[in-house]
Amino acid sequence: MGRLYSNNYSTTISTATVGTGDTSFDLTSVVGLPLVGSGDYCIMTLTDSLTSPTKTEVIKVTAVATNTITVERAQENTTAQTWASGDFAELRATATSFSTLDGTEITRYVETYNGSASTTIDRADGGIQTVTLTASDTYTIVMEDSESMVLEVINTNAYTPAFTGVSWNLGASPTYVGTKTLITLIKINGTIYGAVIGDYS
Repeated sequence: MGRLYSNNYSTTISTATVGTGDTSFDLTSVVGLPLVGSGDYCIMTLTDSLTSPTKTEVIKVTAVATNTITVERAQENTTAQTWASGDFAELRATATSFSTLDGTEITRYVETYNGSASTTIDRADGGIQTVTLTASDTYTIVMEDSESMVLEVINTNAYTPAFTGVSWNLGASPTYVGTKTLITLIKINGTIYGAVIGDYS
């Protein structure tokens, strides 16, 4: 269950007038519209023109029965508008298309890798980063809340890294055994938590 998508769905409104408070109306065709079951929804954009629109509204379609759709109006910071027969209804990419993955199964997800992290390690450079120690330097971690990252720290047999502002398990900074250490970091409510995954030769 969750948000449903479909390629290139476009139709028109067939109800004579859709008022700003109406929560259901008819479409000319629902061929190509996702089958909206219980708990499912799709996001649709209404507009009065495909080339020179004077108004738009984003709506949430929560049910489809024959050609009648049930909707929640004025989504994604848009305003409920009055619509007429012949106005357009389309499934388009909207802002939440890229900020929300709802009920979507992701397989073979690959994280961005940065193999040459400096003493300032920014999560924006990748979710997996390699630090090759040439001295016992101090490292600053830059992350947003709810971000996580894995560090591969090389040469821990020769040098000891320090990390500014990282909260370690039971308050104890890690000790390093071997030539390589994997560390995981996550930021929650402004605090960066760190844990050693393991040491490797």
